[in-house]
Amino acid sequence: MIDFENTSTEPFVPMITCQGRLINTYKGNPTKERGPDGKETGVIIEGKDKIQIMGNTLMQDGGRRVVLQDYTCHDIAVFKPHLYKDIRFEIGIFATGDTSILFIPKGTSPQVVGVSLPSQSDGEAKSDELPPPAQTGKALFGDKNNRAPAV
Repeated sequence: MIDFENTSTEPFVPMITCQGRLINTYKGNPTKERGPDGKETGVIIEGKDKIQIMGNTLMQDGGRRVVLQDYTCHDIAVFKPHLYKDIRFEIGIFATGDTSILFIPKGTSPQVVGVSLPSQSDGEAKSDELPPPAQTGKALFGDKNNRAPAV
């Protein structure tokens, strides 16, 4: 039997972390419970607390793309004070068959970090140069008349 107890004096360092800007916190939609036969039982299950993280992901050609990822969290109160800040936190992976599920383990608390969206050599904007959230939607999705942003 293998003993995985951490006996070192070093602090625990997670192997897999997520780093990005906390864009939003929200409660998911409630769902109806289903019985073993797949039919709805009529019991309403409260929506789960969720966070949205915006960050870069590396592409196969060496480029980067910005992604928005949703995670379910157990204690949204530890994330809310860090809204619009760059944070890092531990994530876990649960794999079954061809599906992998990323999750935030219970007891995880985020760490505020420096810039999480590094600039690229071709002059793209740095994370700290991004417009504030109220302007981001307009800049990315056009104005109130659904016109595309000027290029």
